[in-house]
Amino acid sequence: MVESVRRVNAYLAAASSLIGQATKHVSEHFDSDFVVAWNTLRQDLHSSSLGYRILYELRNYAQHFALPLSGVRVTGQTGAGGEMLFECGARMNRDALLTSGYEWRKRVQDLQVQEAEFDLLPLAEDYQRCLRTLILEIARSGAADLQVCAEYFTTVRRVLQAPQGARLWLFNDRGKDGAPPTAGVVVPEEQLRWLMGHLAALKSAVSS
Repeated sequence: MVESVRRVNAYLAAASSLIGQATKHVSEHFDSDFVVAWNTLRQDLHSSSLGYRILYELRNYAQHFALPLSGVRVTGQTGAGGEMLFECGARMNRDALLTSGYEWRKRVQDLQVQEAEFDLLPLAEDYQRCLRTLILEIARSGAADLQVCAEYFTTVRRVLQAPQGARLWLFNDRGKDGAPPTAGVVVPEEQLRWLMGHLAALKSAVSS
């Protein structure tokens, strides 16, 4: 249970931080038309997604109260090959949230329609869908630059003959007196490939 609470808190914090950083990035690097359109999309997703609304507010709740997880539900079923497949999900105590003293405001109605002990996973999946939509909208506007980056890193790997599984690092100093550089960052190639794959899928869906 302690580990479950820790993981839920970590997810809520990371998701909230992602929205905050994305909002700041958009306001600082895009023109006013895109800023308005992106914020409108964000507000529309919040309005239409129960998972977005509840989990976004649950993050604020978790900063002041302990999350009232009532258990971890484990279910199992037999797979096609005869093996047992297990799934688990954290369950939240609805009434403990509502009677905690936290000011839920408009989220009271959202919580009241939940079961007395409701599963967080379906809400998190809905929330994740909204986060993915917001990030892909930012990436879509810079798709040409992302393609250049992807081609650049492919070329770098080929020239350096980087071994399978090796990670690329970018260093921004030369070191002193022949010493190796010390300041650098890992290239987020996995995230870049994820973005390129989803952008390609979006482009294919639009063209069809």
